[in-house]
Amino acid sequence: PKRDFANGYLVAEILSRYYPRDIDMNTFENGSRLAAKVDNWEQIYKVFKRRDLNISKQEFDAVLHCASGAAPIFIFHLYNCLTKRMVREYVPQEHELDAKPAYARDTASKRLKDHEISRIPDD
Repeated sequence: PKRDFANGYLVAEILSRYYPRDIDMNTFENGSRLAAKVDNWEQIYKVFKRRDLNISKQEFDAVLHCASGAAPIFIFHLYNCLTKRMVREYVPQEHELDAKPAYARDTASKRLKDHEISRIPDD
């Protein structure tokens, strides 16, 4: 996810849902050039300032340069600023930790082919 958010295009998409009059998606470039990334983030920063969102340049600078772990932290902070709510931390239930994913479980035909299953003779 760190490269997905580096150019700021997805952040602009999110902001365009909240502030459609402030964000024109035609002015953002979904590219990987440094100049495009910087331009996108500068446009986003102007929206932050205009809307009094408490997000500094240092916070998105780490995202721009693909720092490890910077993108989720930034997105959580952006969510907090936009919705005034905190992101709840996901704690898996105990039974979820041991459960196999659906693709790894036995199918019915696999279980029927198991020779250790005792068969009931037909009468």
